[in-house]
Amino acid sequence: MKSALFFFTLMATMTLVIGFVCPHDYCDKVQCVEVTAKTCVGKVVSKGSTCGCCDSCVTVLEAGQNCFGLLLMGYAPTIACPDGYFCDSTTISCQPQVS
Repeated sequence: MKSALFFFTLMATMTLVIGFVCPHDYCDKVQCVEVTAKTCVGKVVSKGSTCGCCDSCVTVLEAGQNCFGLLLMGYAPTIACPDGYFCDSTTISCQPQVS
């Protein structure tokens, strides 16, 4: 019984996280906080917030650093791999892009 309840709770949570869809007028109701290079310790991402309403500030990881948070879906990331790197789902770390 406990395992069935756990499974149901897990599936309901995943449905909510993955199933979130931005309504067409969602950004009209959002008040953005100004994010600039001076106020951001990291990298400013244009329209990087939930639903792309506002600019956001993300922490830039180092090469080889754990990037598990980038593999999660349903929210705006607060981290990023360095330019020229991607989050490898096998190693769960920032790896160099191969041309």
